Amino acid sequence: MSQRPPTRNARRKGSGHPPSTKRSDSSPSSAGKGLAPPDPGNEGGGLALYRDVGLALGIVFILFLAAYFYAGNWPPVVLIESGSMEHSDDDSTLRTGTIDTGDLVLVKKVDERDDIITYLMGRKSGHKTYGDYGDVIVYHKNGLEGGTPVIHRAMAWVDVDNELGETVYRVEGYPHDFSASEGITIPDIDAKEVGKTGSQHGELKWSGYLTKGDSDGNSDVDQKPALFDIEQRPVQPVKVDFIIGKARGEIPWMGMLKLCLTGQPGCEKAPSSQKTMMMSVIGVIVVVLIILAILPYLVPQREDEDDRKPRQGQGKRKRHASHLRQGSDRPRSSKGPPKKRPRSGRRPPRGR
Repeated sequence: MSQRPPTRNARRKGSGHPPSTKRSDSSPSSAGKGLAPPDPGNEGGGLALYRDVGLALGIVFILFLAAYFYAGNWPPVVLIESGSMEHSDDDSTLRTGTIDTGDLVLVKKVDERDDIITYLMGRKSGHKTYGDYGDVIVYHKNGLEGGTPVIHRAMAWVDVDNELGETVYRVEGYPHDFSASEGITIPDIDAKEVGKTGSQHGELKWSGYLTKGDSDGNSDVDQKPALFDIEQRPVQPVKVDFIIGKARGEIPWMGMLKLCLTGQPGCEKAPSSQKTMMMSVIGVIVVVLIILAILPYLVPQREDEDDRKPRQGQGKRKRHASHLRQGSDRPRSSKGPPKKRPRSGRRPPRGR
């Protein structure tokens, strides 16, 4: 008596294959590719913002480190707090190429006198910095480090000599000498009776640089008007030992933020264009930071690489399992395994 072949459900139970299940519509792979907030623990989310901010800070640190190795001073920049170096004929909005209130100026260390070119010597050689001849130096008045350093242009080098009890001034690049009784008068550098005997400053005591600001408000060199150090002594010529460095390069406008936040007078006296450019730069920085913060929310989240690409051989295994399931669905005979056909392709004779 022949047995009935098992039903389809019974064959599925006995085939050893688990019943197929449908993937839920709420699975991540079937979800739509719409906008979704980033996962804070994901690289595309909060960590990406931290990475960008850290990268920006790292770049700033590397730039300051490179500036230090170039300048040989720390800090390598100084903040311009007054307008003594401003050019009155510079009415541009950017005001770059000259030294203005609120600028950050890179200061390179000097070791000897030959490292500095004065106004008189620069006019002969054509050497210009910051809109005029000669180098701009940063120095301590009379070498005292307690006060605020001065950043002015080196106008001339003067040698102070005493010959037969009389003081004589020899100015580098000038054709004749000056006696202390008459003082140094050179119209090209706005020097008028500098170091004259009996004047407010009196005679010059040592050799050094005569310095002056580029602003029209500086009517004479620093060694002539009522300019004093922190001990209320008249400012003498600037020795090389007094010099912090010479100005080389600038970062315009960015120092205005400190001047305004600390309430220094330079914030009110600075040109209006300096404040405008400072606010513009700050606005650009804020916009960039906002874009970096919201960018992960605007970019659709990509699927994981492992979810999108099947592993090697996974597709072959699925196809092989599918063939096995299809073979298990065929009804099996109860008389045993099917007989093999001969290789010739002929059917075997039926038994009677």
